[in-house]
Amino acid sequence: MSELITSTKEKFLSLSAISQGIRTAIQSKFGDQLLWIVAEISEMSVRKGHCYLSLVEKLPGNSAPVCEMKGIVWSTKFERIHTIFQKATGNELRSGSVILFQASVRFDVKWGLSLIVEDIEPKYTIGLLQQERDKTIAALREEGIFNNNRLLPFPLVPQRIAAISARDSRGYEDFINKLETNSKGYKFEVDLYPSLLQGEKAAGEMVDRLIRIFNNKEKYDLVVIVRGGGGAIDLNCFNDYRLSRAVARFPIPVLTGIGHTMNQARSDLGVAIRELSYKTQQKIIRGEMLIQEKFKVLHSLPQALLKVAGLKLSRQEGIIQTLDPVNVLKRGFSITLHNGKAIKSAETVQPGAVLKTILYEGTIESEVKGN
Repeated sequence: MSELITSTKEKFLSLSAISQGIRTAIQSKFGDQLLWIVAEISEMSVRKGHCYLSLVEKLPGNSAPVCEMKGIVWSTKFERIHTIFQKATGNELRSGSVILFQASVRFDVKWGLSLIVEDIEPKYTIGLLQQERDKTIAALREEGIFNNNRLLPFPLVPQRIAAISARDSRGYEDFINKLETNSKGYKFEVDLYPSLLQGEKAAGEMVDRLIRIFNNKEKYDLVVIVRGGGGAIDLNCFNDYRLSRAVARFPIPVLTGIGHTMNQARSDLGVAIRELSYKTQQKIIRGEMLIQEKFKVLHSLPQALLKVAGLKLSRQEGIIQTLDPVNVLKRGFSITLHNGKAIKSAETVQPGAVLKTILYEGTIESEVKGN
């Protein structure tokens, strides 16, 4: 073996020589040109102001990367790029983000191949989220179920509520606080089904919680999915087709609330469910108020009926008193009798008949001379 190595020594290259050759080839191919590149951030770290990225490419439906490369954003560019992305999407750059960025290709003989990021286009990331949402909506419409849950009648008194949220979600705390501090002090039963609310596993967990609620659907009038606010990437799980389909087909009304106000683009359009806005929470509370008012009416009904009956009796007594013969005689009228019976017509008596006329004070007897 030693003889072979000695005899062929001139045919071997050093590692640095190979690296230099690669560097020369890459420099010749790409030079200093800036390229627009699409990749997903699989890992990210910031050290001394510089951002170091692990960039991957994945095929649709396959979580394993088909290509992986390093990316670097120097401190002189990172703050500006990060700010641009955050303002546009509402999220920081993070693992899982698919980005369109401008970079140059560099090969260092010691550190290997890297992409030096110079700029970013956040509209591309937003566009991908929009495409996923539109794709989900189109699929639900094609199945004819997009509005199924929306069209379910809202319960008059949604007192028994199943909530899907994180235990420490500010949105959930706000929702519970509004129910517990309603001005009338009405009570609601809320069962929490804890779930992730962002990330790759969030949609699957929420579907699992819906299945659990479905298995106990007789216990609930309403389902709410509640979380604090978030950016476009955080909320993209609500555009997931599996979650959207599960909600659209759910037999109980499902509402979603995000933060203090509704993020329509991510929860009302992307998922075929209704808004859990301040108005809706007030509607829930008003429903309870309405039923309490009905109980009040029912409780006071006997007294009301007695009062009405008393008024009717008083009116009847007044009518009877008005028609009392004594009261009629007081007003100057008289009653004429023949053989003890009141005479209503002169034709009923004959000449010579003796009549008795009753006045308010006294009676008069008379004889009929003619009629």
